[in-house]
Amino acid sequence: MENDFTHVMRNRSDSELIQIVTTDSHRYQESALEAARKEIESRNIEVEKFNHVKQDLEASMAESLRIEAATVGSGLRLANYFIDTVAILILAFVLIFFVNTILWIGSQTVRMLLSNLLLLATVVLYYIILESRFQKTLGKLITGSKVITIEGNRPGFNDIFIRTLCRFIPFDNVSFLFTKNGFHDKFSKTTVIRD
Repeated sequence: MENDFTHVMRNRSDSELIQIVTTDSHRYQESALEAARKEIESRNIEVEKFNHVKQDLEASMAESLRIEAATVGSGLRLANYFIDTVAILILAFVLIFFVNTILWIGSQTVRMLLSNLLLLATVVLYYIILESRFQKTLGKLITGSKVITIEGNRPGFNDIFIRTLCRFIPFDNVSFLFTKNGFHDKFSKTTVIRD
């Protein structure tokens, strides 16, 4: 006899079915679990394959829990933000002063435009260079934290590039106060953990 979930479970992959009846069983109704078990049985999934997939799922879940437990809180994120902002402003001030000294520009408008472009370049390069090379900025170095992907790996250049561009989303700099990860974490699939 088929229940309402039989058709749904037929469309699931072997791995998805195994996940449903093992690591995610707490998320499903008993009738859905019963349909998943029957589908596994009808497919004659080997015990060895079942156990292998189950072990992989459990290892992945354990890694996710480890990362979640190590994810830093809003207070530390705020400290990172303030330290990095001060560092960026100091670097930008020195760069702008140096460029304005060498290239004496009479027009106030051109000087302001150049200063804003140099500030923007400082922000982008600060985060891209430090986070892609060291997984941390000055703020993260001082607070003992680093950037990783949500899978727990070292982020690649593209991850950091997306992360840096997302910092320009309005209110991104305070978004981590309302969620565990800010916009730039969510969209780049990264997070900040204790080092």
